[in-house]
Amino acid sequence: MKRNITLDYFRIILSISVLFTHFFLGVAFSPDYEKNFTKLEFDVLWELSELAKVTVAIFFLISGYYLDPTDKKKTYIYLVRVLKIYIVWALFYLPWCWYLSYVDLTITLLMGFYHLWYLSGLIGGIVFLYFLRRIIKNDVVLLFIAIV
Repeated sequence: MKRNITLDYFRIILSISVLFTHFFLGVAFSPDYEKNFTKLEFDVLWELSELAKVTVAIFFLISGYYLDPTDKKKTYIYLVRVLKIYIVWALFYLPWCWYLSYVDLTITLLMGFYHLWYLSGLIGGIVFLYFLRRIIKNDVVLLFIAIV
């Protein structure tokens, strides 16, 4: 599929939103947050951070936009590309997990190191959609399952 520049611009806006959410949650859970904000400022920032949390769902939708589960070769190429990214970053974060037991390390590798859960979730979603698409051929039924 051809690159969609509008989606790239939208992802930039969403990235800023995710950064805002992480920043605000770090400030909100600091011990002296009441000294930094008035009650009204805190409430407004809290509502904005709650609104910004939908960005992760939108990132999944955008990632799914580029996936064509009807084409086995394209799905495989997309899956391998995401797997390569995940493996590189998992190897990067591996030294920070020296204290984990083998069981915890295995679970962490499958579920993703901290914020890498997104990539492991995307990999699982690609595999799940591919096999679900092979079982269910009707797009309307797939859309209903996705909504539910």
